[in-house]
Amino acid sequence: MALYNSDRNESWGGGRRTICMTEMRPSQLRFTHDSISCRFKDGGTMEEMFRQLLNGEISLKKIRSLVAMEFQGYWFVVRGNRRLYVMKKLEEIGKISTVSVLKQTFDQQVFNKQFSTRNMGLSLKVRGDPYMEQKLNRLVSEWRTNRRSDSFAEWFNENGAGSRSDSFAELFNYSGAGNIRRESGLSNSGSNYTDIGRQSNIANEQVRSTASNPSWTASHSRYSTPKPAADTSSSKGDGSWCVIL
Repeated sequence: MALYNSDRNESWGGGRRTICMTEMRPSQLRFTHDSISCRFKDGGTMEEMFRQLLNGEISLKKIRSLVAMEFQGYWFVVRGNRRLYVMKKLEEIGKISTVSVLKQTFDQQVFNKQFSTRNMGLSLKVRGDPYMEQKLNRLVSEWRTNRRSDSFAEWFNENGAGSRSDSFAELFNYSGAGNIRRESGLSNSGSNYTDIGRQSNIANEQVRSTASNPSWTASHSRYSTPKPAADTSSSKGDGSWCVIL
């Protein structure tokens, strides 16, 4: 892929002087173009580059540095607008923070040739693929889904299959819901059953409240996402009741 860095940093043109090679956030850089093609000169697409960087198939260090010039207090990319577009998207989702930028002294002739933006480089249009934005968003959704799946698999492996039920029992006892007073001698009247339902709802609410309590979940990290299912049951014989988790 032509975008890969060679062993040396490539300067653009013979007469322009390089100020420095530095790291900058993509959001600190602006486009010089009003629109860009969805394809690079070697035929590769921005979607392909985005996917490879997102999934770690290639390193950001393997991508050629952007070339930028300062104009009216802002740094404009005069070489690498397609790369900048991809890198801005990666920064938005937190995949990257900074990129390599080759700063050069301002050259009026070169800058004027590149400068076609109508909004001071804040955004541009992608030619050749009207669904580019949707495609990148789909890749991001898949990436996030895979990350969640990996996180759950890691949690499951660390805690074991039996620990979740243990967490519910500990959560129930911690909340005090298990200590709610059992009423004795209740008849089967509708009013008494209403009271039973009210108390069981209180117990369930205490469990939910405790599960969302940061002070509890911080000290019980493996129980940070318990989801106990609750129901109530009553006995027609002696009028006793219980909360079933």
